[in-house]
Amino acid sequence: QLVHVVVEQVRRFGARKLYVETSSLPSFADAVRFYQRVGFVEEGRLRDYMIVDGVAHDALAMARRK
Repeated sequence: QLVHVVVEQVRRFGARKLYVETSSLPSFADAVRFYQRVGFVEEGRLRDYMIVDGVAHDALAMARRK
């Protein structure tokens, strides 16, 4: 998987963490599950980051340690 190639490159550069940002929108649920499967955990939330159809949704910051 491409994510494993990216993680390996990050390690080579000496980074401690790799961050991704996603959303609490239901349409992003598959992305959140994918990131969790490959070792990412939620590290933070920006509450009410966006409003869609009158409903507030959060931005999710997820990270994976090398």
